[in-house]
Amino acid sequence: PVEDNLGDDLVGTLEFCAPEVVSEQVYSYESDYWSIGVVAYALLSGIMPFYADTKGELTEQIENGNCDFRYDEWWDVGHQAKDFVQRLLARDPRKRPKPE
Repeated sequence: PVEDNLGDDLVGTLEFCAPEVVSEQVYSYESDYWSIGVVAYALLSGIMPFYADTKGELTEQIENGNCDFRYDEWWDVGHQAKDFVQRLLARDPRKRPKPE
């Protein structure tokens, strides 16, 4: 079961870590969906969803989960793609897509 796959160690590259991983909370497969959202955001726009000059600022941005889709790079991206990325980057892990 999914409950058996819970983690609580900080793993991965910070830019791709979900808020619950950065906050050192218990996390599960939902954090992988966040990482997919970060990759999709970068591939569709050519920019990272979270960027900062220091690790502390980057951590704060990720924990807040405020991702901006108002950049010029997003103007030509379709609504379905934006919706897909927004669902993956939901701050609340329970609101991210579920595996089927």
